[in-house]
Amino acid sequence: MTIVEAIATDNLVSRNEARYPAAELPTLARYLVNKPASINHPNAFRGSVEDEWGTIITAEVQTTPPPLDLSAENAAIVAAEGYFQIRVKISCADDVAHLDAFRKALRLRVSISAIYSYMRCPGCKCGENIFSRECVNDFWTLPYYERHGVTDALEISLVSVPAVRSACVVSIDGEPV
Repeated sequence: MTIVEAIATDNLVSRNEARYPAAELPTLARYLVNKPASINHPNAFRGSVEDEWGTIITAEVQTTPPPLDLSAENAAIVAAEGYFQIRVKISCADDVAHLDAFRKALRLRVSISAIYSYMRCPGCKCGENIFSRECVNDFWTLPYYERHGVTDALEISLVSVPAVRSACVVSIDGEPV
């Protein structure tokens, strides 16, 4: 077996204007363990096992230095709660075709699928879902939204462009790619 390490997600605002607050990351990491590594986010409920190339065997939240090119909103997040990543280890067969692509610095980008209970405004004061009547903000005018109440994770996938800028394969059997 071969062990592939990847950054699954972090607590910054992603390309799709969403983020998981640092407090949600431990729960998300727990749900990622034993989930498949696949390609192109197959439909989790009707997907094909042929798209799977490995299994997540560990997932842990780590503190690391933040990227240097932070936007103003991400710099404010790092100042308020620090910078955290979920790093996963994926076990796969030694003959998985993707390993050669990883070693050539191809197909390194990854993305996760997860299920969460509700979305909140950044710096939420009301504690309500952004779409509830009690929330005074308009979802469409927010700079980003936060995912809260993680209830499951479905998989990690190889993708062309991940929503989370830092999400990628970082090593194979401990050797950096």
